[in-house]
Amino acid sequence: MDDIEKELTLSNCWRCGGYVDHDSKLCIECGGYNRRLNPKYVEAMRNTRIEQLLNGEIQGTYFSKEYVIVDTVKMTYSQYQSPEVQKEIAKKRSKAYAKERTAKLESARKKGTHTKKQWIALLEEFEYRCLRCGNVPDEGLTKDHIQMISRDGSDAIENIQPLCRQCNSAQEQFNWVVWRRANGFGLGTNCFSWMRRIGK
Repeated sequence: MDDIEKELTLSNCWRCGGYVDHDSKLCIECGGYNRRLNPKYVEAMRNTRIEQLLNGEIQGTYFSKEYVIVDTVKMTYSQYQSPEVQKEIAKKRSKAYAKERTAKLESARKKGTHTKKQWIALLEEFEYRCLRCGNVPDEGLTKDHIQMISRDGSDAIENIQPLCRQCNSAQEQFNWVVWRRANGFGLGTNCFSWMRRIGK
């Protein structure tokens, strides 16, 4: 490690004055833990991020006291807060999320898929009830992945359970299919009491 790199990545230990590794935050000399980051390192990382944003190497938002950078565009706070810019940012984020979701779903389908017939059979098995709260919602049931797609879950029928929109938003990763097959629907129909009851 040369002197310039050492100056950026290491700071002085509060205990012995020795060098502190930035990644582990441990002093090389005495092994003491140091919370504070080297200001020069923080500034170098900030400048690198600004440069990457302006060059289009990464996407994101950077806020300073004087200006805002959104992806490759540098603007003032008044420009950033305008309805037109906010609408454009929301549109970009929505597209990026949809693209990421599609990519994850394709990855999940490579691990396993299900047919419409299998989905209907699962709904009929539980009489079109939400497996979490036991209600039969007017707007229909949604497909909930027991192991989330974002956490490498598959799209196979074994990883899917029918939940109402309210219960699906709970993001619990609990296998209600197995639990309902063992216990039935005899505990009532309250969306927010299930986990408390199971825990008792």
